[in-house]
Amino acid sequence: AGLGAGGTVEIAPTTSGTAVGLGGGSGLGLSTAALGAISGNELRIGAYHDRLNGGTQTITAGSIDIAGNASLASTAINRLRLDTTGAVTESAGTLSVGTLVGTARNGYTIAANASNAIGTLGATGASGTLTATNGNIRILDAGPLAVQNTVSAPSGNIFLRNAAGTTLSFLNGGSVVVSGGTIGLV
Repeated sequence: AGLGAGGTVEIAPTTSGTAVGLGGGSGLGLSTAALGAISGNELRIGAYHDRLNGGTQTITAGSIDIAGNASLASTAINRLRLDTTGAVTESAGTLSVGTLVGTARNGYTIAANASNAIGTLGATGASGTLTATNGNIRILDAGPLAVQNTVSAPSGNIFLRNAAGTTLSFLNGGSVVVSGGTIGLV
């Protein structure tokens, strides 16, 4: 079944500000093989919950880069949560995941490869949002893409693009929110 079967797995750097690489990369590099060995309801990367101090979430990743193929089959991981004090970027490879949530202070740019396969942005529940607190959200996807809960960039722009002939849908009151910025849905 793999590490964390049925539960939540949290992976975060011990030193605040450290970069995290999915599919390889610098800083805390998580190889494609290591990611493939994890199964559970949720994989949280970049932050942990300090159980000794009341369960407070602590974000330690300075940035998260998709540096190689990061394929998390929905049968192994239901939801991927990426949290960083910096940005989530994609320098190479692809991201394949059923549901993506998280908070990135400087935005999400998962757009280097139009072969990304993200099923849903956001999930049910208070922790199921995708937020860029300062910055933009730019995501290119190869297939149908759904928005559930809130995808927001309060001080930036949002651009979501999925492949021609596929659908972009909003589930259960899903919304895309900016304050004075631009929303592009293609």
